[in-house]
Amino acid sequence: MPPILTTLLLSLGTALLAGLLPLAGRVATVGGALTLAVLAGLISGFGGWPWGGVVLALVVCLVTAGRYRRNDKAALAETIRRAQPITWIDATARLGWAALLAIVFQRHYSPLGYAAFTGAIAASAADVLATQFGLLSTQRPRLITTRRPAMAGTPGAISALGTLAAIGAAWFIGLTGLATQSLAAWLQDMPMGGAWAWLPVAALAGGMAGALLDSLLAATAQRVYYDPRRQEPSEYETDANGLPNEPVRGWPWLTGEAIDLVATAAGAATTCALLTWLAHSLGHW
Repeated sequence: MPPILTTLLLSLGTALLAGLLPLAGRVATVGGALTLAVLAGLISGFGGWPWGGVVLALVVCLVTAGRYRRNDKAALAETIRRAQPITWIDATARLGWAALLAIVFQRHYSPLGYAAFTGAIAASAADVLATQFGLLSTQRPRLITTRRPAMAGTPGAISALGTLAAIGAAWFIGLTGLATQSLAAWLQDMPMGGAWAWLPVAALAGGMAGALLDSLLAATAQRVYYDPRRQEPSEYETDANGLPNEPVRGWPWLTGEAIDLVATAAGAATTCALLTWLAHSLGHW
C-alpha cells in the first residue's frame, strides 16, 4: 500500500474515533465533535500515527471524565454549566496548540516537537480531569491563591481529588506518548535515546504546570461574574436561563477557553524544556 494512502487511512480512522466517541458518549455537541475530528485528523496526518494515538488518549480522558457520575455532577447548580458538552470553541482551545505543532513539524522527526506536543495534550487532559473529578470531591475545594474554602465549580478552586486526577491524567498521556513513540521506533528499526524514557515524567511536569497555571489565572485574572439568582460566582456572562450575571473582576477577554490556550502552551514549553535538559544531561536523546 502506498505510504500516502496509509497516512490518509490512519488519519481518517483517527478523525472518526475522535469525533464519534465524544458524540456517542454525549460529552460533545455536534460542532464540538466535528472540531475534534478535524483537528485529530490534521494532527495524525501531519504528525503521524504516534501523534494521533496521543490525541485519542486525550479523547478517552474527555469521554471518561464527562460520563463518570454525570447525574451527581448535574445535581450541582454551577456544575450544570461547568459540565456542559464540549463545543467547537472548547475543542479548539484544547487541541489548537497541538494541531499547530503537528503542522509546523510536518512529519519530520523532531524530539522537541513531539515532546512539546505531548506536554500540550497532558496539560489539557490534566485540566479536564481536575475539573470533572474535583466537582465530585466530598471536601470543599480551596482557592489556589488564598486557600479559602470555595463552592464547587468556583474558578481557581482546587481539591485533593481533582489534583490526584490531574496527576493521573498527565502521567497517562506521557505513558501513551512513550508507548507510541517506542512502537514507531521499533517498526522502523530506529534506536531510541535514553531521554525518551523520561517522557512520562516530563509530561507529568508539563501537565501539572499547565493545570496549576490554569487555576492561578482563573483565580486572579479570569473574567468572573456573580449570579444573583443562585447567589454564587460564575464564569459565564449569563445564567442557564439566559439572564445576565453581574461582572465581578477579571479581563473581559480572558475566558476559560483563552486560559486553556495559555495553559496548554505552558504544558508544551515545560515538557519540552525538561526533556531537553534531561537529554543534554544524558548526552543524547
